[in-house]
Amino acid sequence: MKRWLKSTSLIIILSLILILAINYLQTFIIDNSLEAIPNNIAKIDNVNINYKITGNQSNPPILLIHGLFSSSDDYNSLAKRLSDKYRVVSVDLIGFGLSDKKEDLDYSTNNVAKLCKDLMNNLGYNKFSVLGHSMGGGIALLMALNHQDSIDKLILVDSTGLGEHIHINPPKFIIKEGMLTYFPQLAMYSLNFNNPKYINYDTFEKNLFYNRHLDSGTVQKLLDNCKSIDNLKDKLKDIHAKTLIIWGAKDNVLPVDNAYTFNDQIKDSKLSIISNCGHMPFAESEDLFVNELISFMSS
Repeated sequence: MKRWLKSTSLIIILSLILILAINYLQTFIIDNSLEAIPNNIAKIDNVNINYKITGNQSNPPILLIHGLFSSSDDYNSLAKRLSDKYRVVSVDLIGFGLSDKKEDLDYSTNNVAKLCKDLMNNLGYNKFSVLGHSMGGGIALLMALNHQDSIDKLILVDSTGLGEHIHINPPKFIIKEGMLTYFPQLAMYSLNFNNPKYINYDTFEKNLFYNRHLDSGTVQKLLDNCKSIDNLKDKLKDIHAKTLIIWGAKDNVLPVDNAYTFNDQIKDSKLSIISNCGHMPFAESEDLFVNELISFMSS
């Protein structure tokens, strides 16, 4: 019996060592195989913000805002689909993608919402629509509340904003080499999908590459700000922008009940629940998502 226990323990230890070795090898490969090549850089309030822009300049403008530990790369396919009808701007929020990541920046959601509004103004758009996914939805909500004259239409995709807290609080000394490595990041990314066949590994690896450029202090500030996202439920009635709420019916990150709360509280809103989708319906059901979005934008 003792021999069996020793053998089992040895197998478990060797398996863990192998998993850790593969984890760090994969991370090392990504660290050294991709390049940080900005798309377009705008300096807003002395902060460098990377963005992508596509579609005819005369088309109605729409801003796409990504979620936590993601980037504008999440929207590459969606932006291409929308560019026939809209001028599409996909932004890397500060701390993410190829935008500035310094620890001393103001990562508060109110400031990030202002930076997004100022970016669009800088591009010549005083009135525009905004789509926000997950954490980006909470920022889009603040834009609709704090900068109402700038927002034409609001699209919330599996959005924060009802007081959710991100329960990730690793010790500071393991944030970089523990949390921001291949397997932990892949586990977090995979939670977004109901069907794993829709996982885009190219996008995942690019986001991991970008996140590897974060230092521990910046990650801590980003996580702290996620924990402190305001519960905007009592303010939703003040949103005047026409709003579309799109949610994956099988979202395991933010409950689908939140979609009904948003729909109930935002006066001029439409709700679309997409079946068999998780937290990223624009990736798992792109055709239906695009059809819902274009129908709403055209109404």
